[in-house]
Formats: sequence, structure tokens, C-alpha cells
Amino acid sequence: MVLAESKDTWRTRSRAVEVEDEMRSTARTLCAALAFLWAGACSAPVSASSSLPVPINQDLCYEAGIHDKVQGHLLFSYFITAQGRLDQPHLIYSKVQPAELESRLVGALRQCMDKWTFKPGTRDGRPERFAMMTPFHFFRPPPPDDPRVSLYGGKTIGLSRLEELREAKLDLIQHLLSGRQAREVHGQGWVLRTDLGSADVKVVLEAFARAEQLFEAAFPGALPVPPDREATIVIFRDGLSHAQVDAFDNLQPVQYGSGGKYSLSERLMYTYKGSLAAPALRLHLVHEMTHHLLAHRLPGGRPSPPGSRKASRRS
Repeated sequence: MVLAESKDTWRTRSRAVEVEDEMRSTARTLCAALAFLWAGACSAPVSASSSLPVPINQDLCYEAGIHDKVQGHLLFSYFITAQGRLDQPHLIYSKVQPAELESRLVGALRQCMDKWTFKPGTRDGRPERFAMMTPFHFFRPPPPDDPRVSLYGGKTIGLSRLEELREAKLDLIQHLLSGRQAREVHGQGWVLRTDLGSADVKVVLEAFARAEQLFEAAFPGALPVPPDREATIVIFRDGLSHAQVDAFDNLQPVQYGSGGKYSLSERLMYTYKGSLAAPALRLHLVHEMTHHLLAHRLPGGRPSPPGSRKASRRS
């Protein structure tokens, strides 16, 4: 993915586990999550055998006379060839107001992207074709007293824009889930949106219940999740949908190879099942739910409002 930057935005290890290992694994999760909440996020290196395309000429694509007249969010996919040229741009998602300017904006963005050039990406030292995605965010004007929110890495953004991006991500998620027999399940302090089948949803709910059980054992008497801190948890069946939301979410750099994202301030977690077997999926989701419980059920963990984000690693 290429993380587009505008003047307004910045750009498990999975394994099967035995039941008797669950308490030890979750204890490590609790410790890691606590360390994350109060000490910062973790990172992981990108494979040394490959390198992503590097922009040489990547204009921010703001056409005078349009960008200041629209509000909206778009996501494009495309390829970067072995020669460093952009090929086959495709509009994945677009929601622009006023609607009568949408086609003009899309056309202007396509023309601008056609001029992009890159240092080609490589695999095993050889230039190769890479599939990429780039979002464009045109935010509403912020209120004059808009409070600033700190993001991981020291960057800040207005709270109104963070909330607008959350709304846009939820709309993109709804767009991706539409027509897939998606379902919605409500729990205490969370709502699940997913296109998983019934058997996998059962595993998900078991994982959430187990996380609650272990959290209660570790922190007896902890306060419940406040009604205004309910989290939206999205679990896709496929990794492509997850990657599209990941690319759209470009307020700060993403971690390549991440298996899940949880944004404390946005109360939004999204991940995917892919080829994970039930035991590994269960452990992965216990880990994810633990972050939410720690953030919003412990007084010291509740954001006010932070912009921290975690990304858990899986293969």
C-alpha cells in the first residue's frame, strides 16, 4: 500500500494453541497490552527480501478550484510496474459531497495519478509489479475550537477530523460487507459486524466471552465499558477487505503484515480470519478484545482522547 498524504492528513504469528496454554498466552497478552497502553505501540520489520515502490514524483493531487469545494473520501487501487509507472487505476470507494462534483473530482485525481512515477519495488533483488492502494481525504472545515488529538509518533489532528474519518471508515466497511450476508451482533460494550459464517461467529463470541472472563479474573470489580465507549469490531472473511480498510486508514503509517488494528480514540477494531484455524483465531481475538477492555474498563487506560493504535502481527 502507498499511504497518500494531503495537507490535511498524514499518512499472529498465528499458531494452534492447546487449551491448557490459554491462560499463559492471555496473561502475556494482558502484559503486552498494558505495556502498549502506557508505553507506546510495538513495531515489526519489513522483510529484507522485498522492498516497496518508492515515490519519485507523487503530486498530492489537489486541483485548484475543486479541492476547496468538495468534502469526501475516496480509495483507489492500482499497480506499480517493474518500470516504476502507475497502471490500471481503479476506484474502489467514493463518497463525495456535493454529488454533482464527484465525477469531476474522480477524473482530476485519475489524471494526476497518471503522472506519478516510482522507484520500482523489488522481490529478491529483482524489480517486480506491485499492487497498491491510496486514499484521498477531503475533510469538512473544522470548528474554530476543535481540540487536537495526539497520534502515535507525536503528530496531532483535530478531533472533528478524527471522528469524520471514523464515520468514513464505517461507511467503507458497510460498502465492503454489503451483499455478503453480513450480520451484526451486539454485546456488552461492543458491536460485531462480520461476513463470517455461523461456525466462525461462534468462535468469535467464545473468544470475546473468554477475554471478559480472564479480564474479570485479573481485575475484579473493574467498571463496565461506558455506554459512549462502545467499540465497533469488524471481522472480514478475507484479507483483501481488511487491506482496503487498512489503506483507507492513513492518518499515520501502517505496519505491513498486520493482522488487526485497534484504534483507542475511534473505538474501532478491524481484522480478518483468512486461513486461521479456530484455535488461532480464538487466541487472536482474545488478544484484540483485551485491548478494548483495558482501554475502557480501567480508569488509567481510558483515552481522553488519545490517538494510539496497535497492530498485532500474524502470518
